[in-house]
Amino acid sequence: MLSSRLAIAVVCALTSLAFVGACDTFDAVGDRLDDALGSDHGSDPAATDPAANDVVTATGGNTGSDAASGAPAPAVPPPPAQPDPNIQVQLGVQIRSLVVGGNLYVEANFDWKALGAPGLIVDIQVKSSLSYPEWTDILTDLDAVDVATYQLQGPYQTWHFRAVAQDPANPQFTYASDIVTIQ
Repeated sequence: MLSSRLAIAVVCALTSLAFVGACDTFDAVGDRLDDALGSDHGSDPAATDPAANDVVTATGGNTGSDAASGAPAPAVPPPPAQPDPNIQVQLGVQIRSLVVGGNLYVEANFDWKALGAPGLIVDIQVKSSLSYPEWTDILTDLDAVDVATYQLQGPYQTWHFRAVAQDPANPQFTYASDIVTIQ
């Protein structure tokens, strides 16, 4: 005569791997049937050791480690910050060219506003085909609303300017004004 556990193993083998989860359930049912019929396999520690039925519960918060393995729990990264859509940056530019003693002097007058968050910091950048081939900071760490003058280098050419604001609370984001081009 087959024990209930052996009968369940045969049923699980015949039903193939598609019902593996069901076999686990059948195995648990087989344990109950064995207990009800008084069968003892000698391999189930819960059947012979009453302490094996004790439930261990952990209390408290996350201790920073995986209780089962003792390894540190993986850190959960904070959700990525999103740029503030309310920040607006405006720039006004005027260029004056002066020739003194045969030398050309180009002076730029700027006025800007960065609105939408407290404590915004503004940089003024320039780009031109001859003197500044990449966006270059010419005035930095400015108040959110102000005016300034800067003497540009190089011959008269096409100049591109922009104001770039940064919120110190979210330094990974920058907010640029429209580009002002003067020829």
